[in-house]
Amino acid sequence: MTECSSLDTRPETSAFRRWLAVFSLACGTFALVNTEFLPIGLLSPIAQSLGITEGHAGLAVMLPGLVAAISAPLIMLFARKMDRRTLLLLLSATVIVANGIAVLAQSFNILLIGRIILGIGVGGFWSFAIPSGRRLVSEEQGARAISLITAGVAVGTVAGVPAGAFIGDLFGWRMAFTLNAVLALAFFVLQFCVAMGGAAFAARPAIYRPACDAWRHESCGDPLCADHRGIYGGRSFRSLYLPRAMAAV
Repeated sequence: MTECSSLDTRPETSAFRRWLAVFSLACGTFALVNTEFLPIGLLSPIAQSLGITEGHAGLAVMLPGLVAAISAPLIMLFARKMDRRTLLLLLSATVIVANGIAVLAQSFNILLIGRIILGIGVGGFWSFAIPSGRRLVSEEQGARAISLITAGVAVGTVAGVPAGAFIGDLFGWRMAFTLNAVLALAFFVLQFCVAMGGAAFAARPAIYRPACDAWRHESCGDPLCADHRGIYGGRSFRSLYLPRAMAAV
């Protein structure tokens, strides 16, 4: 199996720019998580607006994860010769496109096209962001960089998704996706400025190492997946069925 070469952080790059690059990746994970799970709190208004059932609308939550599981190994296989900076920017751009399609979608099928595009971005970004971020800093600070990048997941889960549901209740579900698109665009500009400003991302091809350090222990995968299923399954239950049960009491 091919060993992933070191990122070759440039000696002339300041520590501030290196950590700014790591922060930009953390912002990217936040945007991905927020966009992927934003429909959870908006299933009812989406279903009413597009003339479908709430169960059918749930495909908007399930489909990105399914596509990500399929696209991640394919992207690592076929895009490994691409410049890592360009690859991560393209994957970040899928978040903007997915939110834009959601805002303009007049049918559920169009909305699902955007969710498929998002799934491709999710699978690819997660495959490359963490190992890239670890190599942006020194070896002893690698764990801290990984923690910062994955912190975007926690922030998106705890704050981003509920905030999107709150905005959707006040101004409509399309406004929630609109603001999310603007946020994703701002993060993309930050990543572009950092990456193309000469700093931390090496221009070497993105070579895939099958066993990334963040996933070295096989036991990490299943608990993490179970945790996500529990969190978002429970949130879907609360947003859809719990209000009806309480109203019937």
